[in-house]
Amino acid sequence: MRWGPLVASGLAACTLASCAATVGQGELEEGVASDLQDSGEPVQSVSCEDGLARDVGSSTDCAVDYGEHERAITVSVTEVDGGEVLYDLVWND
Repeated sequence: MRWGPLVASGLAACTLASCAATVGQGELEEGVASDLQDSGEPVQSVSCEDGLARDVGSSTDCAVDYGEHERAITVSVTEVDGGEVLYDLVWND
């Protein structure tokens, strides 16, 4: 299944003074979980291998926990607009 592009609410609009080169791992996990839940997925939690560089084409793998099972997903940056990062979510199974 292919999702997106989605804008993760946790990744949008960093301030000029604190605009980091990467999206932190925790921030990414919260944003992906929120986006999946908003689309109707019964997600309990998301665990990502790492944060995500704010560069088009950057990607990282995450595990999506549904309680009784997990699924693997790849998060790939498709666009960076100021402090906002847009990305695709692609299931790996």
